[in-house]
Amino acid sequence: MTVIYEHPITEHAKWLKRIEVTYSKIENLIKSRRQHVFANIIFLIIELETLVSGQENRTDIQKILNKKKSFLVSLSSNPDVNYEILEKTLEELEEADKRLRCLEVPPGNNLQKDHFIQLIKCKYNIKGPLYDFELPHLNYWIHQELELQLDRIEFWLEDLIPIVKAAELILRISRKSGQKTICTAENGFYQYVNEKQTNLDLMQIKVHPNLLEFPEITGNKHKFLIRFLEEKNTQVKPQQATKSIKFELFLITL
Repeated sequence: MTVIYEHPITEHAKWLKRIEVTYSKIENLIKSRRQHVFANIIFLIIELETLVSGQENRTDIQKILNKKKSFLVSLSSNPDVNYEILEKTLEELEEADKRLRCLEVPPGNNLQKDHFIQLIKCKYNIKGPLYDFELPHLNYWIHQELELQLDRIEFWLEDLIPIVKAAELILRISRKSGQKTICTAENGFYQYVNEKQTNLDLMQIKVHPNLLEFPEITGNKHKFLIRFLEEKNTQVKPQQATKSIKFELFLITL
């Protein structure tokens, strides 16, 4: 088992990662089936809405889907390609695009027309963290039956899910096609120069779980630096490693 550090390089990659991470937190809380996490789920849904709501976001993710489809179609003449997997992947992309095209309302419409959510958003945006004792309406919902809460959550997420699932699909497909390199950070330092000027949106660093150091990444799609830092304890600033560290580097294009 390895530890993965993932670093989005382009704005589109950052956007997709934020969608993925936010929805993953929502899913984990829903799966816990604990009544007291209802408020936390609401706040995360509001964060998710800011990421995916609006017609422009639907258009942006459709462009990324179409770009991915075009690239995969271009591989169909490659004899080394597994056609069964390729066909299945193209079907998944087409289905994701279809769900977006069939969405009858702009993403976030259910939340924007919900009085309860708008009340929470107003207070949440003004003062940050919101506690149930500060808003009786929220306290009322926190004490409702779990099934009723879950039903409402499903409704709030309904018109956000097509974009979420498209984002997850794009990232999953892209990660599988990432270019892998075994690298060594001499004295904890590694530099990558994109000499071929290939498209680069996302990178992964995979390290052994027992490694005491962690990577810090700076730069852009043309050149980036990886520094492995060692933390003695949380009271002092981490220091750059002085030993050589082997790691796996994956360069990923959306």
